[in-house]
Amino acid sequence: MKVQYIGMFEGVFVPEANTTAHKGMPIEVTDDLGARLCEQHENWRPSGVPASLRGRAGRQGPSAAGGDTEAVLEE
Repeated sequence: MKVQYIGMFEGVFVPEANTTAHKGMPIEVTDDLGARLCEQHENWRPSGVPASLRGRAGRQGPSAAGGDTEAVLEE
């Protein structure tokens, strides 16, 4: 999972990923760590997710074009 640090500092060290996250630059972390970081909404957000889809309930499903997954919104 890619996440992006959006907090007040220029960068923060993420010990579990053994890397420094620089403000506005995505980093790759495990899904579990990414989910925990993104619980801190004022400091982290998922990277690569359109703003219109952030925070909406959804599930993953196969794409019509051949096996990759895409977000399927539930209404």
